[in-house]
Amino acid sequence: GWLALVAQPRLSYVAPYGAAQTLGIEPQRLFARAVVANVAVQAGIDEVQWGQGGNRSLFLSDNAGPLRTLSIGSDTAFALPWVLARLGRVRASLLVADLGGQRQTFPGAKLAAYKVSITPAARLELGAGLMSQFGGRGAPAMALDQRVADLVPFITW
Repeated sequence: GWLALVAQPRLSYVAPYGAAQTLGIEPQRLFARAVVANVAVQAGIDEVQWGQGGNRSLFLSDNAGPLRTLSIGSDTAFALPWVLARLGRVRASLLVADLGGQRQTFPGAKLAAYKVSITPAARLELGAGLMSQFGGRGAPAMALDQRVADLVPFITW
């Protein structure tokens, strides 16, 4: 009840006229997910979708390839304590992903993102999120304080 292992391969076969045939197999989804006390931790390869709009989402859409990620977040919405409970149910997620070495401006770049949303009414959801791409071969170096300010900009306001 607390651990899930998922494996979903993608098989492709291309046989163009007058050219070499290719057969490819790669993981579309390959991850482990554990949930303890409403905290979900997931590691592996999976499609990530954040934001409204399905596969046309502006934040992270599901029309891109799967990401190699490590994520932590709330499994279900929860209430904040004390008077903050009046804000409504809360969901929070954080992820770090490796963007891979192919088809990238800076091969080996990483992606860090987090989002928080509240539901003060049945038909109203308010949320905020931040995403930062960093690192990779050939990318400008960033000191630790610069990386923290990039991921948590409101502490420098």
